[in-house]
This record gives sequence, structure tokens and C-alpha cells, in this order.
Amino acid sequence: MSSLTSKVLTSLGWVFTNIAAKNAIQFVRMVVLWGGLLEPEEFGLNAMAWVAIGGFSLLQDMGFLSALIQRKTDLEAATSVTWYANVFIRLVVFALLFFTAPLVAASFNPASKLELIAVLRVASLSIVLGSLTSVNQALLRKRFQFKRLLVVDTSAVLVLTGTQILLAYLGHGVWSLVYGHLASVATRTILLWCLSPIRLGRFDLRVAKEMWRFGMHMSFATVGLWLIKNMDYFLVGRYLGEAALGLYTLAFKLSDLIAVNVARTLGTVLFPAFAEIGHDYDRVRSAWLRAVRYSMVGIVPMGVALITFAPEIVLVFFPERTIVTVPMAILTLFALCRGVGVPLGDLAKGIGKPVILTRVVFFHVVVMAPILFVVTTNVVGTRMGLIAVSVVVSGSAIFAISLSLFLTSREVKFTARQVVSALLPAVTSGLVMGVSGWGAKALFFALAPGVPTLLVLVVAGILSLCAYGISLLLLFPSVATELRRVFERRRAGKKEKVGPA
Repeated sequence: MSSLTSKVLTSLGWVFTNIAAKNAIQFVRMVVLWGGLLEPEEFGLNAMAWVAIGGFSLLQDMGFLSALIQRKTDLEAATSVTWYANVFIRLVVFALLFFTAPLVAASFNPASKLELIAVLRVASLSIVLGSLTSVNQALLRKRFQFKRLLVVDTSAVLVLTGTQILLAYLGHGVWSLVYGHLASVATRTILLWCLSPIRLGRFDLRVAKEMWRFGMHMSFATVGLWLIKNMDYFLVGRYLGEAALGLYTLAFKLSDLIAVNVARTLGTVLFPAFAEIGHDYDRVRSAWLRAVRYSMVGIVPMGVALITFAPEIVLVFFPERTIVTVPMAILTLFALCRGVGVPLGDLAKGIGKPVILTRVVFFHVVVMAPILFVVTTNVVGTRMGLIAVSVVVSGSAIFAISLSLFLTSREVKFTARQVVSALLPAVTSGLVMGVSGWGAKALFFALAPGVPTLLVLVVAGILSLCAYGISLLLLFPSVATELRRVFERRRAGKKEKVGPA
């Protein structure tokens, strides 16, 4: 087994362990905090602060981190350049946000403007803390050391959850979210320096200029991606209010919890892997098609489950927030689009063509922004407003994915037929799963109308997952065969690494 394949397969094992641990902890945190410890307005106030912090942090690394992962030469100099650039830029960002906090708060026009100002200034300390170890984390990804990242991420999420729940229970309101996040960032900083120490040298101007040529397009794409991810938050908070933003945040986080987190975390492996072979288009094309095929086999059932069982999930875990049911189901379509979009972005970066990201992001913003503004300023009522925003967000994502596929295919030369073939197993089996899930629910409610919702969720969920697996095995037996070979290669790689006793 090739060295790169062995590293990727081993890394994916740790990545999926990381995903499972983080999602379980984060879901518990959401259930507990939304169970009465905090109000929607407090979540909305926190979301406003993070929209602003995200906006000010747009250019906090100027694309240097991606350039470092993609780079093959002068790595010691590139490491120093990236660290110095990150720390300097983020200190400037923190200072700007601190002094302009009153203006930022006024743009949202919340009921508690003074509290938002204070939250902005304190929460933005995370920008400075994060700058100290962003390079450490990037190098772990570049070296495929995802076991160490598992330790860091899980520890940080545990600290985040424990701190926020404890402080919320003690009555600290929105500040429990702020202090919990700072405690989590501090934990990451300490662990990353312990597990991935780096040696700093001088700032090499020549290397910095070379890295900037790559990072320039990443910076433009980062600005656009921030707008895509946050303009809905801003407009909902500005025109529908803090409570509506808090509810929209819950709907988005629920849809984001599984499918997008899986895609995003997979990207931490796929980007460095594509960067290793980015010069060989035949090889990278084949690798991308396989990555999409098998990642969507795992992502689609998660998304279908969230759409099919959205009413039951909300009713069981968030019984007083049923207003988020329909927006959550619609936003899950956005999550599934990103399941394809994230590997596409990693492919563009891996082959050294980040300009593709810039173009896609630009047109995504151009399409999404005006429609979203019209919707939030004209739709009456929180429920209809949240549904309309969710439709715009998901619809514009479908457009962006189509454009991204077209532009990337011109470089790497994959065809529409190859993409459809890669997605067909997951999509077909997902449709079977959805129909089975709705049928099982209907049968339950027809035969036993008083059955507990949790029981319906568990039994119908298991039946629908079984339907997905059976459909995959019967209609696409080659997928199961190929997956078995992948796991066998991973085990063989481990044995080769350990060697004979």
C-alpha cells in the first residue's frame, strides 16, 4: 500500500472518531442549554457577536495557512512566516474590533446594546489566543497527525460544554457562552503547543511573497465565504430580532451538526492529500471521485435522517422550539450541498487553483445577497421569515455547487457522467431510506396513535437506516466490496507499520 494511501486511511479513521466524539458532546450541550438554562434572546445576542467577530477575522491569516499546507519547499521558513503573519494580523483585528464595538453593536440595533458591546470586546480575545497555535494545527494536518488533533478537539469541546453548562446553571446568561468559548480556545492553545511545538526563525520576505501569491485568492474566497455563512445571521438579527436569530441559530446548528461537520472535518484530510498529488491530474481526479463517492455514502443517510425525522427530533429534544422544525429540514439540503462542495474546494486548493473558489464565492454572494435582503425585509412573521431565509440559503447553495462543478471540471477534466456515477449510490439509497422512514412513521401513527414520539424516532430511524444499507448492498454491491477492500488495506498498512514481532 502506498505511503499516501496509508496515511489518508489512518487519518480518516481518527477523523471519524473525532466527528463522533465532538457531535455527541455538542448535541448534549445544545439539549441542556436549550432545555431552559438560556433564552433564545441570549443565543441571539451571542450569535450577533460571533457574526461581527467572524467579519473582522476574515483576513486573519491572509491565506498563509492554506499556503503552508500546500507548500513543498522551505517549510521551516514558511512556518515562521505564517506564525508571525497570523499573530500580527490578528492583533490588529482585535484592536479594531475592540475600539469599533459600539458601531458594530449599533448596526444590529439590539435591545441590549451595551451588553452586546461588552460581549464583543471580551469574546474577541479568542482571536488573539487562536493566533498563537493556528500554525501548530496546520502542521498537524499537513503531517496527517490526526490522532493528536482528536485529543485537542475532544478536550476543547469537553471544556466548552462543561464551562457553558456550569455557568448557565449559575445564572450567567449569555456570558456563560462567551466564557465557555474562551476556556475552550485556551485549552486548544495549551494542548497544541504541547503536542505540536514549533521552532520560530526569522521572517523570510522572499518566502512570504511566494506564499502570498497563493494566499491572495484564498483571502478573497474567505471574505466571500464569510458573507455566505453570515449574511443570513445578520439580516435575521437586524430585521427579525434577537429571538428570531436565536431560533434560526438552533435550526442551523441542528442541520449543521452531522452532515456539514463530517464534510468539513473530512476536508482536513482531503486538502493535504490532494496537495500531495495535485500535479498529477489523472491521479487527483480519480482520488476526488472516490472521495465524493464514499464520503456521500456516509453523509447522505445523516442528512436524510435529519430531514425525515425533523419533527420527532425537535419534539423530543426541544419541545418548546417546534418553530424550527421546517427551517431545520430545509437547511439540511444546504448541509448536503456542502458535503459535495467541501471536497470540491479542497480539490481546487490542492491543484493550486484557488481562483476557482474566488469565482464561485463571488457569484454565490451576488445571487444570494439581494434575494435574502428582500426576504428578510418583506416577509411577515418569525415562522415564515425563518422558512423563507432557509429556502434562499439552500437554493443558492445548489446554484453554487453546480457552478463549482463546472469550473473545476474544466481544470481536472471529470465529466458530468462521472460525477453522477459517484453520487448515484448515496442518492438512490437515500431516497429509499426517506420513503421507508416516512412509511414507518405513518404506520406507527396509524396503528398506535398514542405511541411515544421517542419510540417512533428510534424504531422508525433504525428501520430506515436498515433500508438504506439493504438498498446499498442490493443495488450497488461494488460499493460494499470496495469499502471492504479499503478497510483491509488500512489494516494491512497498520501491520506493515508495526512489523513482525
